[in-house]
Amino acid sequence: MGIGTIAQATQNDPTLKKIATLVNQGLTWIEKTESKEIQRFQKVLPELTMTANGIILKGEKIVLPSNLQDTAIRLAHRGAHPGQSGLERRLRYNFFFHNMSKKIEEFVKSCNHCSMFIDKKTKEPIKPHRVPEICWDTVSVDLFGPMPTSKHVVVVQDLASRFPAAKLVTSTKADKVLPALSEIYATYGNPEVQLSDNGPPFNSVQMKDFATSKSIKLQKAPPLHPSSNPVETFMRPLGKAMKIAYQTRAPEKETLERTLNNYRHTPHPATGIPPAAMMFQDGQRYDFPRTYATEEDVRRAREADKQKKIDNEEKINSSKYRKKSNFNIGDKVRVRNYQKSRKFDPVFLGEPFKIIDINDEGNKLIVEHQENGFLLCRHPDDVKPFIEQNYIEVEDVQWPVGDEGDVAEDLGIEKSGETAPTPRRSERKKTPNPRYI
Repeated sequence: MGIGTIAQATQNDPTLKKIATLVNQGLTWIEKTESKEIQRFQKVLPELTMTANGIILKGEKIVLPSNLQDTAIRLAHRGAHPGQSGLERRLRYNFFFHNMSKKIEEFVKSCNHCSMFIDKKTKEPIKPHRVPEICWDTVSVDLFGPMPTSKHVVVVQDLASRFPAAKLVTSTKADKVLPALSEIYATYGNPEVQLSDNGPPFNSVQMKDFATSKSIKLQKAPPLHPSSNPVETFMRPLGKAMKIAYQTRAPEKETLERTLNNYRHTPHPATGIPPAAMMFQDGQRYDFPRTYATEEDVRRAREADKQKKIDNEEKINSSKYRKKSNFNIGDKVRVRNYQKSRKFDPVFLGEPFKIIDINDEGNKLIVEHQENGFLLCRHPDDVKPFIEQNYIEVEDVQWPVGDEGDVAEDLGIEKSGETAPTPRRSERKKTPNPRYI
């Protein structure tokens, strides 16, 4: 994009043609009868000057005609694909035009390649799980492992008291996991609801039959979104204990039992009383004397738990990085690439998906591949809007005649001069606009 192109486009732009007339007349105000496009130059009019060949300058920056603005954005973006901030800094260094930030933002969002390699800046607001009124009414289930011995740990945690139970298993197959769950439920009773992720043992036919036989309602957390499963909070201390046991060559079963008992008899930060005391009220005797919890203690613990969830929800959701996506059925979206194995793999898949279903809570989206038709279930954090690329490549732009001309001639500079004269400016008295000081 050369000087000749900009000069010719300026002369052909009706708005800039009118502005050029006002600048040449030395006017610092614009009639209210003029169009909105011209009225927008009112605040910067005192700063505008003209070059000999008709290009309008705001200070040292070229006022770019409307038909070249998109082209300038594409030129600055091609190859390096800078982000919104870098692209805006580069263009503002050379040019001035209205709504530059908005146009750059829309352009970067519509760039197919940028969208594939830029992660989402915001996450969905959190929505804590409801605190059950009865212990062992709703439990959360997950698997820890594999450990160096190829074993796994089946973990079950009560959502009301945070009481954990666990068993070692040799495999994650349903025929190994279900007997461990059956043994835990035989000890503490069958829950009403079992919440789990979408791992192989939990989405199997055997698990459905197992739940039906015990009248347990199965609920699934969004795939690939572990924070939606409350039992993950117990996985951290369990993981630390099992890793230390491996380093010190301590027996796995003994370490698991000690970890469970320690967690059960330590006051939980959400309730303020030990999970065992809340679960059984009469408590359990382990390393220290038995602890008791009255009905009033349990009631206060549940109220404290609810209030803590409310406070935590308000604190986290007040962040500017928490924003609801507001997806609708039929929207085109991109899906996070969970098969990424190298640095050069995209963060989001390039192919568009279409939302065909959304659950009532809004935390599960069923998306369909536009070409192959296969379905995926994803959390909104793993999905972002697919914006159609609605611009042509720079190489396809038909440049106006005159770009191949001599730059000095385009600027109106005599070739014989060693230094270029300053552009012709209006003789009027200039008063700087406070907005741009």
